Amino acid sequence: MDDPMTVPVLKYRWTWELAPSPEALWPLVANTDRFNRDVGLPAVGPARREVPRTSPLSRALRARLPVGGIEWEEHPFEWVRPERFAVTRRFAGGPLAFMTVDVRLRASLAHGTLLSYAVDIQPRSWLGRVVAQAQVGVLMRRRFGDVFRRYAQTANATAGQSEPRQEALLSWRARAHLEEAGRKLRALRLDPGLVNLLVDVVAGSDEELLSPLRPYVLAARWAACRRDVLELCLHATRTGLVVLEWQLLCPHCRGAQEARPALAEIPARARCEPCAIDFSARLDQSVELVFRPHPAIRNVARRYYCVGGPELTPHVVLQQILRPGEHRAERAVLLPGTYRLRVRGDQDGRLVQVSENARTRTVIDVAGAPWEAVDLTLGTVAELALTNSGTREELLVLERAAWSDGVTPAADVFALQTFRDLFSREALRENQRVEVGTQTLLFTDLCDSTRLYCRVGDAPAFGFVMRHFQILHDVIARNDGAIVKTMGDAVMAVFRHPLGALRTFVEADRLLARGDADAPPLGLKAGIHEGPCIAVTLNERLDYFGSTVNIAARLQGLAQSGEVALSEDVFANAEIGGLLRDLAGTHDIESGEAELKGFEGQARRIWRVRRRQQAAIAL
Repeated sequence: MDDPMTVPVLKYRWTWELAPSPEALWPLVANTDRFNRDVGLPAVGPARREVPRTSPLSRALRARLPVGGIEWEEHPFEWVRPERFAVTRRFAGGPLAFMTVDVRLRASLAHGTLLSYAVDIQPRSWLGRVVAQAQVGVLMRRRFGDVFRRYAQTANATAGQSEPRQEALLSWRARAHLEEAGRKLRALRLDPGLVNLLVDVVAGSDEELLSPLRPYVLAARWAACRRDVLELCLHATRTGLVVLEWQLLCPHCRGAQEARPALAEIPARARCEPCAIDFSARLDQSVELVFRPHPAIRNVARRYYCVGGPELTPHVVLQQILRPGEHRAERAVLLPGTYRLRVRGDQDGRLVQVSENARTRTVIDVAGAPWEAVDLTLGTVAELALTNSGTREELLVLERAAWSDGVTPAADVFALQTFRDLFSREALRENQRVEVGTQTLLFTDLCDSTRLYCRVGDAPAFGFVMRHFQILHDVIARNDGAIVKTMGDAVMAVFRHPLGALRTFVEADRLLARGDADAPPLGLKAGIHEGPCIAVTLNERLDYFGSTVNIAARLQGLAQSGEVALSEDVFANAEIGGLLRDLAGTHDIESGEAELKGFEGQARRIWRVRRRQQAAIAL
């Protein structure tokens, strides 16, 4: 066997001039999972045996080849979005000893982007050198160029959003199931255009989009309303087009660590080995609802061709490895907003505020993590002086703190009336309490319902009350909310945002106060509060628990007929302010202080929004 050190390193340097900008090309070029598949490389997975590792940050991987398999140690990718990325692989056997790849996208005046692709290969033997020259120097160079030029043709204002097609060869049974599921879905009162798009995606999209199907991603591709697409997918589970699944996402890399068909099977805690952290389930972030094609139509097995590329974690704008004693200067162009700086294994990291007027140069010692809980400010063109004064290798990450727009969090789903109607038995495990983040709670109650029963009799009054429930159900659903439960004549509803809750009260109050030929006018009162909640299962249904719920209920108790009481948190919401200005001609708005039952000694400012002409509601 030749000594690898006696075999010269192969160095390839290729460049392509492409019309799109680096920002438009990046989502395509940096999607190394799809790129490796497009150039014909095999799928990868965990190594089956022990692979020698030179770094605690690396992972052992394997690819199956026509003549067997090859295993290697892969170091984490390094990148600065949207300018460059690189990776190093050390092979445990086969014709190669190691390989490094360095890709750079530079803005060009003559053309949009000058894309350079550098590959350094250390063959294990002279025979390996010949193999590498043939495979990489000739075959791969031609394939790479073809793929990059195709990416340049599809990169536009929605770069990376094209829907790949994979003409699946469906059996006659699968085709019949698909057509029947589509027929049932079209029979519902749903957007026929969206129904056709979903059926087409299930029938002909490739595994990257199908495994899993994310409603919010589909909505962005189709320029459609998120709620409409989510409701469509929920209905599609009932017709047999798709099946739903709950995923538990790592709060750092945001990759799925657990996947279960029922919410009750999602564990309260999980571990992400690549990020080296343990984390709890949070329904507003880490628990996601996704869909997959019904197995009677297509069995989609997600295969990965790369497990660490930049576009697997698109919220990460910079990732760098720093070895002990290393110093390095990096430059990152950032958008204003909130970011998080962390190292691998650090649970919380350090918040970073990016502002146009902030300083541009900052010194960061990765050995200082976990850092103190003090915000750091960076400029939009940030010059980072990175250093590692410690004794171990560290992986530094700078990521956007905002959660991904493509994720459909469980908290959104729970506040959707369609989900509550179709999946009324979907619940958490008994005695499990999970953070659900900030929610808006609306409590309503009929005024003087006892007098109504006495005046018109039990049977007619019961019908009027049921009509009131139906009106609330429909109005709540239209305003992106969901009924959690009813209690006598009262309703508890949840919304992701305060605006929907206030709109619901105004619309429902107007409809009930007006009455019609079949029902007398009815008076409605309500309370609205926004804050953090805990999700629980009560009476086999999803419910909410905590001070936010209690305050909303107490506010409803302070209101009068035709009136809603708002907490200070709700009143301060910018969207609420806009709606209140619109209501100024029909409603009176007053503020004051009150103590809520159970919260004695805490005088709270509340706002009362009262519809005028109360006498028209008399029972």
